[in-house]
Amino acid sequence: MIAPPASLCSAADLAECVALLARPLVFVHGVFDGLTRPQRAQLDAAGRLGGTLVIGLLSDRAASAAGLRPRHDEHTRAWALHGMASVAITVLCDEPLPLHLAALLQPQLWAWLGEDPIAPEAAAVLAACQGRAIRLPESGVDKGWTASDQQLFSPRHAA
Repeated sequence: MIAPPASLCSAADLAECVALLARPLVFVHGVFDGLTRPQRAQLDAAGRLGGTLVIGLLSDRAASAAGLRPRHDEHTRAWALHGMASVAITVLCDEPLPLHLAALLQPQLWAWLGEDPIAPEAAAVLAACQGRAIRLPESGVDKGWTASDQQLFSPRHAA
């Protein structure tokens, strides 16, 4: 088994890690198995939207609960994210929709990748910390999409 990278923050150290992060904080969650160039472009764009980009990496258990079967284990996927300059820290999360992690982080932006709708439960977490959700469409990345072109959603319009 591969050891985790230094940028992988454990749940036990999360409070200490969060205290050191520059704001505004941008949060992205997902499996991130076999990162493609468009996915890397999305993460780079998300990182440019704030002071710190935090990745909520679905653990092997959370991915399985969501019906996903990553080819790579969670530490291998964490290493792939570790190599990206835009990613400050990665936190393993054991829930498919990391609401508990988002509540602890209190991000100013929760960036959603692809075309999935923004979950109402996530909008509620964001409303509590006065954050907002933003969609980073994969389809626009290869067509000259820039951070200023994103579609913004306030928590009350996220459903």
